[in-house]
Amino acid sequence: MQTVIVAMAQGYLLLAGLQLLLWLVQLRTRDASTADIGWSAGMMLFVGWLAAELDGYWLREVMIVAMISIWSVRLSSYLIARVVQDSREDSRYARLRKYWGDGAELNFIVVYQCQPLFNIILSVPLVIALSNTAAGISPLEILGVGIWLVGLVGEAAADQQLNRFRSDPANKGKICSSGLWKYSRHPNFFFEWTMWLAYAVFAMASPYGIYGWIAPAFMLFLLMKVTGIPVMEKHALRHKGQAFRAYMRDTSFFVPMPPAWWQRLRQGSSDVRKANVSTKSSG
Repeated sequence: MQTVIVAMAQGYLLLAGLQLLLWLVQLRTRDASTADIGWSAGMMLFVGWLAAELDGYWLREVMIVAMISIWSVRLSSYLIARVVQDSREDSRYARLRKYWGDGAELNFIVVYQCQPLFNIILSVPLVIALSNTAAGISPLEILGVGIWLVGLVGEAAADQQLNRFRSDPANKGKICSSGLWKYSRHPNFFFEWTMWLAYAVFAMASPYGIYGWIAPAFMLFLLMKVTGIPVMEKHALRHKGQAFRAYMRDTSFFVPMPPAWWQRLRQGSSDVRKANVSTKSSG
């Protein structure tokens, strides 16, 4: 246990140093989008460091490092390409910069230094699996890899579909509602979360694996309450108004499903609310 704690502490210092460097870069570029790149690249750096320091079963270590590296390279490349193609700062950070005014640069260092903390929390199932010295790969670990593959392919497809839609000038100001975006308003977020779910399933084959569920729970919290869906939908409502409200009405907010299923769920929820109101009124 002491070895694990020391390795994680050393890894945290590496991540904090990386994010400090990226913060210094944004002082010059005035683009805080690099915080996201540092988060995804930092996870690969952190897991690689842990794999080198811990004495887990070699094949399990290779599987974990491979999964994280593929995810990190794909996401980091996507984020870098977005920064290169669009000279504007990510709208989330642009709004924060405007809101903070003269204090933006100091406040942004907090944003950057939160990323290593998120890396640490999300790495819990990976640390658990990397610490497992038992030889052999279990069915649970194979299942975890299978779920991870679904998440990887799904997120890559959603990103590609959105990029292709946005690259067409005829779609400017419109809402992408084709492909996976017909079945979920945020399929990229759903499949991203699916990969963190996969790591928790993978960790269940190791001692203390139950604690690995902190990762998908925390990622779901971030997506639902902090940096994901609320921010994106508020921005879309502000700029696309009634068109996005219609999209919200017809399309699942997270879990992909046929529009007819979503409408039945919405109708069922509406009926339950009406029944509750009626019961309270009668009381």
